[in-house]
Amino acid sequence: MKTGMMFVDEHGRVSTISASKLKDSRCTPVSNTSNLSAPAHNDTSIWHTENSGCNGRGGDYSLIVLAGEKYKYNGIAGASVYQMSSTKFDKWPYNKEYSYKNQNKLLYYIK
Repeated sequence: MKTGMMFVDEHGRVSTISASKLKDSRCTPVSNTSNLSAPAHNDTSIWHTENSGCNGRGGDYSLIVLAGEKYKYNGIAGASVYQMSSTKFDKWPYNKEYSYKNQNKLLYYIK
């Protein structure tokens, strides 16, 4: 990856994040992720950064999540993105700090 990632939902909304942010993560840099396909029985963060710790419980994290069966009760369908830490996406089209309430399908591209 040289440029970063781009995400497009079924409504044509585009979000982007730079390669430098993805590689400079406090918890899981995208370069440590070996599988970018959707998991069958649990959730997978392909990128995770957090202001305090790395447990995802303090509401101060940013994530790229590929949701599996575990997240179905939350209404998350497929991938979703979150930006609740000090690390923000370069382009963010959503009115909340996460995308899953506004999208059911999220395609992702790596450049």
